[in-house]
This record gives sequence, C-alpha cells and structure tokens, in this order.
Amino acid sequence: IIKINFKTNSDTEVLLELVSILGPRKATEKLNGIFAFAVWDKRKEKLYICRDRVGVKPVYVYFNDSSFAFASELKALKKLPWLNLELDKESISTYVRLNYIPSPYSIFKNVKKLIMSE
Repeated sequence: IIKINFKTNSDTEVLLELVSILGPRKATEKLNGIFAFAVWDKRKEKLYICRDRVGVKPVYVYFNDSSFAFASELKALKKLPWLNLELDKESISTYVRLNYIPSPYSIFKNVKKLIMSE
C-alpha cells in the first residue's frame, strides 16, 4: 500500500499520482468515466494522449508538415493563430449523407479524432 499526502483536493493531482505510479496505459485502465488528458514522459521523451474508452470525451489532433496540436474541443484548436483550419469538403458531404462525421475524421482538413490504439 502506498500512502500519498495530497496537497490539494483536485482530481488532477490524483490522476498525476496514478500516472506517475502506474504509467499512462495502466492508469487509464483504472479510470471510470469520461476523461481526456496528455502526459509528457520526460525520461522517454514520449507524449501520451489519453481519452476514455468510449470516446465520450473526444481528442482532436491537428498535424501537418510543420505543426502539431491537440485539444478536447475543436474551438480550442480554432483559437491557435498558427493553425490554418480549412473545411474538409468530403467530411461535409459525409455529414450531409449520414448526419454525423465518423471517426477518425472531423470537419477540418488535417484534424482527426483520436481513436483507440495500443
């Protein structure tokens, strides 16, 4: 049993302790509910972007030859002045036909919804 003295009442502090003890992959296996978060592993120089298994809390990832960004809402990506978000005509066409845009696509070019991976 590990005893942890928390400094706050924040669920973020609990999540950080869980990730630091178990690692991001095993920590997410212990979580119930909706969540999306990112953790940078300084030793491994690796970024982990995590979301709940059902995908209730989405994660959108923007990438092109020179830029990378991620957020749990498209409006957050729209606020970044260095991103050139263009509407994806194929996604719009899909939305008109299906009334939704299936994963991993989004309404914007170069923006994908994060899907489960191992």
